[in-house]
Amino acid sequence: MSGFILKDVFNIMSQGKQILLMLLFFSVCFSGSAASGIIVAICTVACAALLISSFSMDEMCQWNKQAFIMPLSRKKVVLSKYLVAVLCTLFGIGVGVL
Repeated sequence: MSGFILKDVFNIMSQGKQILLMLLFFSVCFSGSAASGIIVAICTVACAALLISSFSMDEMCQWNKQAFIMPLSRKKVVLSKYLVAVLCTLFGIGVGVL
């Protein structure tokens, strides 16, 4: 199951530069305003949305067909996606708080 998590993390890291630039842009835009709590919300949503790109990458390369052939159950495949979603959300909260 750790292999599924690492696969998603590496896929997300390939788009990480674009997301970090976007987060940097929004943090500069909202840093002087009184509503700096918006930065935390934007970072959280942006990092959680990375999982959607992971789903589309899996669908594009037909990963689901390969995953269901493996000896792991479907529950573990789905659990790994949820764990990646939680990790991405926590990372977004951490970046937003910083």
